[in-house]
Amino acid sequence: AEDGFVRMDFIDMRRSYSQEELNALFYPDRERMCPSGDGQRLTGTEYLVCKQVIRDHDEYGGRRGCRINASLWLGDGEGKGFSVWFTLPFRQKK
Repeated sequence: AEDGFVRMDFIDMRRSYSQEELNALFYPDRERMCPSGDGQRLTGTEYLVCKQVIRDHDEYGGRRGCRINASLWLGDGEGKGFSVWFTLPFRQKK
């Protein structure tokens, strides 16, 4: 918890992306989302859904400042993987 928000990090070591690819995860991209090229199969939308959930928390949570981002993860020393992190408002129990 920091400045009224809590940060959650999720690390995926199954695959690697460049920072440019990670920056694009949260934006619609027909090429990435319909890899078959026929426009019939929609994949790769999970990060768009995550972004919308964070936006909704930001708008309706009563406190602006929620964020979501992705970055390279180098924690295992092998340089493989990436981290998706987000922040949400933190409320202490009364």
